[in-house]
Amino acid sequence: AVHPAHTEVVNSIFNGSSIIVAIFAISSLWWLLSRLDTRPVQAWLGIGLAYTLAIFIKESALILPGIAVAMILLLSEGSVMARVRRALPVFLLLIPLIIYFWARGHALAPEQDEFAVSQQVGDTFATGFAPMFKAITETIGQNLVTKLATFGLGIKVLAWPYPLQLYYEWMETIPALFYILLQAVLVTWALVLLRRGKAGMAAGLAFFYISLAPSIRIISLDGAMPHLAERYLYVPSIGLDIVLGVAYRYLFERFGRKKVALLSLPVLVILAALCWERNNQWSSDLNLFETEYTQGHRGRDLLRILLSAHNMQGNTRRIVQICDESPQAFEYSLKSANTCAVAFISVQRTDDAIAALKVAAEQPYQRIEARVSLAAIYIAQREHQKAADLYEEIVNSVEEPEKKEMYKGDLYVTVFKKSRKNLLLAQKHYLKAAEFRPGWKPVEKRLEAVEILLAKMDGTTGQESSQADSRKEQE
Repeated sequence: AVHPAHTEVVNSIFNGSSIIVAIFAISSLWWLLSRLDTRPVQAWLGIGLAYTLAIFIKESALILPGIAVAMILLLSEGSVMARVRRALPVFLLLIPLIIYFWARGHALAPEQDEFAVSQQVGDTFATGFAPMFKAITETIGQNLVTKLATFGLGIKVLAWPYPLQLYYEWMETIPALFYILLQAVLVTWALVLLRRGKAGMAAGLAFFYISLAPSIRIISLDGAMPHLAERYLYVPSIGLDIVLGVAYRYLFERFGRKKVALLSLPVLVILAALCWERNNQWSSDLNLFETEYTQGHRGRDLLRILLSAHNMQGNTRRIVQICDESPQAFEYSLKSANTCAVAFISVQRTDDAIAALKVAAEQPYQRIEARVSLAAIYIAQREHQKAADLYEEIVNSVEEPEKKEMYKGDLYVTVFKKSRKNLLLAQKHYLKAAEFRPGWKPVEKRLEAVEILLAKMDGTTGQESSQADSRKEQE
């Protein structure tokens, strides 16, 4: 009833790891704060164990040391320097963090031997962290207004989760400024209370901001746009629960428990009704996505997953209808453009399919893949020269020599007739690409496919004919 934003039934299945991380966060912080003054060694060992287990469940637990420091500085007693000294053992939590990244490095590099992995880790420590931190510093200032506003939107969704959305997309300037102003009021209020010796609200907001910061990409390596989803708010909501608990204690002391309970009851009833409605919307993925779409939410992520869900169900007519209503899907996602193109072709609207992929091909981040899809349509229409021209554009648009050679090989395999001559030419380009970039999986898979096709041809034409063709190709 209190938290319809979370739809616990769904989170327990799809996002159960966040529930476990939340349990670890609450229990380990309680353990730390309750034993820090009397049994500090036991306190830090306990949170260290919880932290080690939590980060192997979900990476969002990585923020736990930051929250622990904030809670010690805000909630423990003594001078500022005494609190800082009390928080210094937090650096011991670097040990499980290093173990985690070491294990993660091994898991993501299964084909390398132990020495190679160790060497790679050493190279990262020697040269990798400086560029990484430089990239982080450069991206912190990007889209700063939207990043700050997304925090405020999270507060609003938790305080009054209606209307709920699956994804909260890019905000316009005026709403963004409103959410920034909302946060300024809350933070100022928390600082005023902190000066009066009441740290509860400041502690709750600190928990909220620290735990939500990674999810909305306030720190990012690729400059990705900030956005919000309900599932991001599960652990951060603990912070606002702290604020709510402090507020209720004040209201109980000021007005009495019965009056506060009677005033809270209507709010709980309304939120429970919203929760019931929301759970009905979660009855199936398609029902949820369609609900979002009919409510007017036409953002990038929603259109992509909605079209994908209908594609899985084979609902071609509905896909065509959505593509006609929301042509921005072609710009948002190549996957959406491909889904629309296939649906258009199924209803004999090939020109619309070509137009959709041409729009997708104008977007810098999906230009190459969209042209590959467009070339496939031209090949199906037997317009091989148009397809060849597209591959020529792809080759000219890439700078990396291994990609140039790979797409040259694709030209001979995909566009032209699969003769021995063209397959050998494709093999030649793939081998060159492999020389530029040894062990590159896309090229290795292409070479395997060409070798299979050549072997089949050898089986049908005979070994002597195959050798004669090879000599001719060499000449």
